[in-house]
Amino acid sequence: MKNLLFFIFILFFFSTKLLSVERTEEEAKIGVFREDLKNIGTFKKIEKVPNDLFDKKYNNFHSRQKYSLSQIGNIFKAKRTA
Repeated sequence: MKNLLFFIFILFFFSTKLLSVERTEEEAKIGVFREDLKNIGTFKKIEKVPNDLFDKKYNNFHSRQKYSLSQIGNIFKAKRTA
């Protein structure tokens, strides 16, 4: 019985090693892996937004994107210095 359990353990151990996906050094460093990208989904351009969310001068996707990224940058700068 002990031999059977030992054999199953060894078989399981080596099978997981053989099936494991090789990770690049960069993937391991940032913690994002290629198989995770499948779960993210696809990009969908947002056209309809609430009227008060952006000023009138931000009337297209590109200008809204630039403004939003600048605001996120300001938030992270403020959090880091605080």
